[in-house]
Amino acid sequence: MNRDDERINGADLVFLALAIDPLPPTRAIRERVRERLLARVAGTGGQGAVGTRLAEGEWRRLLPGIEIKRLCVEPEQGRETCLWRLMPGAVIPPHPHPIRETCLVVVGDVELEGVTWTRGDWIEIEAGADHGSVRARTESLLLISSAPLPI
Repeated sequence: MNRDDERINGADLVFLALAIDPLPPTRAIRERVRERLLARVAGTGGQGAVGTRLAEGEWRRLLPGIEIKRLCVEPEQGRETCLWRLMPGAVIPPHPHPIRETCLVVVGDVELEGVTWTRGDWIEIEAGADHGSVRARTESLLLISSAPLPI
């Protein structure tokens, strides 16, 4: 038998690998993997991800029963993204929209011009459009991207 006959081909290696139980990683390997995962979650993994954690940021009172928390401000686009927390019965009065406004109802129910919007619903208001008041039917949380508010 020559040396070429003793070699194992790739398919045989796959079957052999599947036939044996894997070895658990060493403590050093587990620690390296943990450190790399934590670095990525912290936003330091070089991926360019930034954000606001749930406990970060400041809720500010805008109107009775309405608080907002700024998540992102984009001055070049004249846009900001905020969370809006509305208590039941709170009303956002009619207002102009210099740019397109988008809204995701994260939690609760709000009413706009006789239509009830609920969790998961997406609302868009075109630039230059006016609409009636928005009323919170229940405690609600909205994710709104719009022109910056003067607060």
